[in-house]
Amino acid sequence: MDQDTEGVPGIVATDDHFGCTVGAPDTDGNGRVEPLVGAPGNAAGTVTVLKVKPSTLESVTALAEADLGWSAGSDGDASGIALSR
Repeated sequence: MDQDTEGVPGIVATDDHFGCTVGAPDTDGNGRVEPLVGAPGNAAGTVTVLKVKPSTLESVTALAEADLGWSAGSDGDASGIALSR
C-alpha cells in the first residue's frame, strides 16, 4: 500500500517517507486495531489512519498537526516520525 493505492490520500513523493513508521493501536475503542502510517517528510508530516476489516479497506484519513487541534506545523517538523504499536 502506498499513496497510489485507491482511497489513500496524497501522491507518491520521494521525500514524504510514507510508511517510514507504522503503528496499530485501537484508536476508537471498538476492539479492532487501526493501522497508522507515518509520512514524516510530507510537509510538516502526516499520519494516515486506516479503518479495515479482513480484506476490506473501509476508510482512510490523513491527519496533519492542525487536524489534531495543534498549531499548523512547518516543513520539516516530522509529525508521524514515531507511532504507537
